[in-house]
Amino acid sequence: MKDFESLLLTNSPEGQELARGLRKLVQSTLPHAQEKIWPGWGVADYYLGEPKGRGFMAIGPQKNYANLYFMNGVNLPDPAGLLTGTGKTMRHVKILKPEDLHNPALRALIEAAAAP
Repeated sequence: MKDFESLLLTNSPEGQELARGLRKLVQSTLPHAQEKIWPGWGVADYYLGEPKGRGFMAIGPQKNYANLYFMNGVNLPDPAGLLTGTGKTMRHVKILKPEDLHNPALRALIEAAAAP
């Protein structure tokens, strides 16, 4: 697994489209972010600068939906309440339908995660 499409091989067509749409949103919001595929994790991590370790954000395609993981999500402002999860620092947003990709609060989370 070396490219984004290889992450989608076992997903439903709907799940594939949601993951692709999420990737487009990340790329349009953060055009300078670099993507690195982690085959063992089944995710695409995003970095600002040289990739070292895990990124600050990742797309995790699932069978019928996609997750957007925020490695330091516990510290992100989330007035819309999109973030879920109970990890020590990581939080995620589930993208369940195409309309979720057009939520301005999702773009705001992506921008906040990339802020210094």
